[in-house]
Amino acid sequence: KVKGFTKKIKSFLSDYNPNEIAIYCPVRSLNLLSSIGINNCRLIDDNPDLYQKYLPALINKIENFNSVLSNPPTVILIYSLTNGNKIMKKCRKHKELNNTHIIPISSFYE
Repeated sequence: KVKGFTKKIKSFLSDYNPNEIAIYCPVRSLNLLSSIGINNCRLIDDNPDLYQKYLPALINKIENFNSVLSNPPTVILIYSLTNGNKIMKKCRKHKELNNTHIIPISSFYE
């Protein structure tokens, strides 16, 4: 089941350059990103304690939501089952993200 999940996400993300991808809730995605070989995507989190910090094996610092609004990515993968819908609604409220493909991780579960 995990292999199928990982394969689906890898296939989806392979349509984009890593710098076009933003991962919302990146701490939760560390194992996934490592297993699919992505280390230079953008990272978004609402926790102010994580802002401008690095995560192990990832190149970019964590951004806050405002920096994403000022420079929208092509795709945002929301890596939270618990808060995925809430985060997606938050993103959809902002016209700056109208051209961004926003997808919750739950979309990859069968």
